[in-house]
Amino acid sequence: MLAIKKHGDESAINPLIVRIKTILKRKRTVKSDDLLIGLEFLVRFIKDYKEISDLFDWIKSKKWDLLFDNEKKWINNFEGL
Repeated sequence: MLAIKKHGDESAINPLIVRIKTILKRKRTVKSDDLLIGLEFLVRFIKDYKEISDLFDWIKSKKWDLLFDNEKKWINNFEGL
């Protein structure tokens, strides 16, 4: 995730969306920065790709209870949503 955030381009968007959906398929017990790193990367392209805003909507409507508090706070503080 860190490599994608630092060096990734638009070609990483779809694989990253798939990875984030995989992360959120079940309740997590171990905190990891992967989800936030992926979301931070995706927000760079949110205005140009509807699938990114759809992902955020899906997270907020269906997966909110699976997020850790710091992830909820980050999403709530992101003004683009």
